[in-house]
Amino acid sequence: MKSKELIKEAILDNDFMKNLELSQIQEIVDCMYPVEYGKDSCIIKEGDVGSLVYVMEAYYVSVCKVGQGEVKHSTGKEEDTVNCDLDGERTKLREMFLE
Repeated sequence: MKSKELIKEAILDNDFMKNLELSQIQEIVDCMYPVEYGKDSCIIKEGDVGSLVYVMEAYYVSVCKVGQGEVKHSTGKEEDTVNCDLDGERTKLREMFLE
């Protein structure tokens, strides 16, 4: 039950998804389930299906971004990485690894 509440809170905190009807949000929450990844696991990478939604709880991830011909690595809390511009011209999400 706690996982479902966290997922709903994350959706309601998302600028795009919070505008959905409550019934739509509930349908999304009902379809989601917890998954655990080990250290150094790749969670998502460039080219993966874009219709998936990830909600991370209290973990740190390392994000590899590629843009303007150079690769940049950054590390931050999940709140800092969830809002990455996946389709931006300058920066695209390349890979996200659990630290």
